[in-house]
Amino acid sequence: MLVDKSCSRRLSILQAAFKSMSKKVLYRKGVKKQRPTGLWFKWHYQVFLFLKLQIKQEQRALRGQDLFTGIIPPLQSRKLLAQQVADGRGCGSRVRDRIMSYEVQWIKKQFIPTPGQGRHRKVLSLLEDPDTILAVLQYILHVRDSK
Repeated sequence: MLVDKSCSRRLSILQAAFKSMSKKVLYRKGVKKQRPTGLWFKWHYQVFLFLKLQIKQEQRALRGQDLFTGIIPPLQSRKLLAQQVADGRGCGSRVRDRIMSYEVQWIKKQFIPTPGQGRHRKVLSLLEDPDTILAVLQYILHVRDSK
């Protein structure tokens, strides 16, 4: 009986997270909320699929046994479920670990961090170079003093 209560509590937490994630990921006609794009969408969608797999597993565990075989299905670990999602996208263990950590973040804070890929500056601006700033200031002072 204790297992049923913990499973049902876990299932309700997962369903609430899944519902909020589906609002973020799935397209709804007429809804003007901004959806994640690019890599950020991919990360949201992977967590979405991970939550979906966990919910299916918890529902099967609450039902007790498989309808076709009559065998009680063993619960798969979160790591194995996350690996299934990562394998479906052709990714490895780093993605699996990221999916698991982002799932916890989504349940607790309803937030997945924005990816920083391609966000760094490849070339510094000449106006931000300290030597260039010094040269410009010296030139301005020289021109002002000569007048």
